[in-house]
Amino acid sequence: MVRRDRNRRQRLVTRPDPVGAICLLAAPALLAAGGLWLCPGGACRLPAVDASLLTAAHAIRSPVVDAVAAWATWLGSLFVLGPLAMLTAVRLWLGNQVRNALALVLSLGGATALGQLAKLALARPRPALFATVGELPNSWSYPSGHGIQAAATVVTLAMLLPDRQRRAGLVVAVALATLVGATRVYLQVHFPTDVLFGLVAGGLWATGVWRLAQASDRPPGCRG
Repeated sequence: MVRRDRNRRQRLVTRPDPVGAICLLAAPALLAAGGLWLCPGGACRLPAVDASLLTAAHAIRSPVVDAVAAWATWLGSLFVLGPLAMLTAVRLWLGNQVRNALALVLSLGGATALGQLAKLALARPRPALFATVGELPNSWSYPSGHGIQAAATVVTLAMLLPDRQRRAGLVVAVALATLVGATRVYLQVHFPTDVLFGLVAGGLWATGVWRLAQASDRPPGCRG
C-alpha cells in the first residue's frame, strides 16, 4: 500500500496550462498584428515614433558609443546565443533536467524560426534614414532577429534560477534584452518597432514554452 501511494505521487501527468498556451499563441499573433499595422496592404510605412527614435539615436553618435553598441549587439547574435543555449542544455540534460533542457532549446529555436518566418512574410525594408554603424544585415527588418532571440533566451535562463532568485533574474533578463534591442536602433539597422515587437514576442514565446514544459512535469493535484 505504501509503495502504491509512493508510485502514485511520483507519477507525472500532463496538466493543462491555459496561460502557457495563450503566451505561445500570442507570440505569432503579435507579430502578425504588428505586421498588418506596419505594412497594411503590403506597403510598409514609417511611423513617427520610428523616425523620431532613429533621429535621436543618430544625434548621440560618438566613436565610444559606436564601439560599445557594436560589441553589445553581439549578445543577441546566434553566434553567441546558440553555443550558450546548447552548452547549458547539455549540462541540464546530464543533470537529469531533461524538460528544462528541451525548453531552452525550443525557446531559442522556436523564437528564431518565428522571427525568420515573419521577416519573409512581411519583407519590411531596413531603415535608410541615416548611415549605419557597420554593415547593414542582408535580411528583412521586421522583427528584430537579435531582439526576439535575446528575449527568448535570457527569459528562459532566468526561469532556470531558483525561485528566490528568479524575480531578480527576470529583471536582469529584461535589461539585457532591452540593451540588445537598443543597440539595433542605435546602429541604424532596425526600426524601433522591429525591436519592440521582437522583444515582446520573444518573451511571450519563452514564457509559453517554459510554462507548458513545467505543466507536463507536475504530479496530479499540483498547482502553481
